[in-house]
Amino acid sequence: MQTKNELKNLIYEVLAEPDKFIKLILTNPFLKINKYHKVVLIAQENTIYQIELYFGEQVIHENFTDQDQMKNRLLSLIDNGFKNCNIITLDKTYQVLINKKGHIKINIQIKNTIKRSVTHNKIKNRLIDI
Repeated sequence: MQTKNELKNLIYEVLAEPDKFIKLILTNPFLKINKYHKVVLIAQENTIYQIELYFGEQVIHENFTDQDQMKNRLLSLIDNGFKNCNIITLDKTYQVLINKKGHIKINIQIKNTIKRSVTHNKIKNRLIDI
C-alpha cells in the first residue's frame, strides 16, 4: 500500500514527460456532496492542458499554458477526494485505487506498441493471390 505522497510523485513523474502524457481521469468522489463527480485532464498540442470539471449535466473547461498552475489545480482537486484515478500515457496505463482508509493501490499496464496500418488498401493474407 502506498500513500498520497506517492500518488502525487507518480503524477509529477508522468507530467514531467509531456510528449508521452495523453489523459488523466479522476472519478468516483468519496463524498456525495463533492462539487465535481468527474475530472479529466487532457494534454492538448504545444503543452496546453485542459481540465474538464463535470458536475450534474454541466461541464466546465479550464485551459492552462503554465504547467505549474495546472499541477497546483490538479493536486487541489485530488485532495478533495476521489476513489479512482486513471493516467494514460503512450506506453503505459496507470490505475490508482484509493480506499476509505486512504490506502492506495497502483496497477500498471504496459501497452503493446504494435503499429496498425491506417491505410485503406491493406495487404490481405490469402491462400491464392488474385
